[in-house]
Order: sequence, then C-alpha cells, then structure tokens
Amino acid sequence: IDGTDAYSQGMPGWAVSVGLLDSDFDPIGGVVYAPKWGSPAGDGTLLFSDKAGSVYLNDTLLSLTEADEHRAELYQLMVSSHNHKDWNLKHFPGKLRNTGGAVLNIAAVILYYRVIGALVSPCHIWDLAAAHGILKNAGLFIEYISGKKVNYRVLLNGENAEEYMLAGTRENINILKSYILSSIPS
Repeated sequence: IDGTDAYSQGMPGWAVSVGLLDSDFDPIGGVVYAPKWGSPAGDGTLLFSDKAGSVYLNDTLLSLTEADEHRAELYQLMVSSHNHKDWNLKHFPGKLRNTGGAVLNIAAVILYYRVIGALVSPCHIWDLAAAHGILKNAGLFIEYISGKKVNYRVLLNGENAEEYMLAGTRENINILKSYILSSIPS
C-alpha cells in the first residue's frame, strides 16, 4: 500500500500496486488499484498494463494520443507532500498538486492530461515499479533528476531510490529539469 498516511486518515489518495519487472529488473508492466480514487461510480480506479504494452483504465483501453497533444503546456505538476522543503518551485508557472501517495502522483501523468509530470521523492520499489511500468508502456518516462536510469536491482533490498525522479514525456522532463535544477535544494 502506498499512501498509508492518507489511508490512516480516511483520505482517498492511497493505492495498492504491483509492478512487473523483466529478468534485467526493468519495469514492463504493473497494476495500480486505488479503491477510493476518482471513479464516478464509486468503485475506484484500476490502472494496469502488461508486458504486451496496452494500458487500461478500469476496463477501457486508453488512447493517449489526444492527451499527449496537451502535455507541452505547463498546467500541473505532481509533487510529494514535502517537496517544498527540498526545492524552490515558486517559478514553476503551473500548479503543484499532491494525491497523498507516490504511485498515484506518478499515475496522474496518465490519468489527467493536464498533469504534465511528477517530481517524485526518493521512495521504495513498491511505491514506484508499478506506475513506472505503466508509464513506460504508455511511451512516458521516469528517470532520476540527474538523468540516470532508475536501477531496480539496487531497490530490491528495500532502500529508497537514490535521488529525486521526474516522470512525464521526454520533452516535459527536460522542461521540468530547467525549473527544478535552477532552484537550490535546501
């Protein structure tokens, strides 16, 4: 479960996630189920993708082409609840948002076309792998802010990721780096 603090407070921003890694420990799919998140019918949100590469929201195959046309506009950036302690984001022209958990912050890049990316705090493999596999199959990326690839082999021991990460299109990751790296971590 990611978003345990939100869960313990009765807030909807928590999810159960399972990531699928290949034999090289690269993410190739995942399942993110948020029982209390966003469904008009009240039955939650199920986002999943398998190694074949299709991405589904509940029972619907997602077509991400239309959403990608809007991703170059700087609308909203998903951040963790404590990013404000580490980064000065006051020059980012859009809005900063938080769901309550890393996996939903990352998934929001697919779920909401006005979310152009996510700034992800160093987190555990269970908070990251499922959403990463889904984003990868949707043609999106997650990488360390330094540009390095996330090494899941290292994360298997339960350690946090080694640095902050960015999720989104290649273009938006580069744009976000210009805002984030120009701020001075405290």
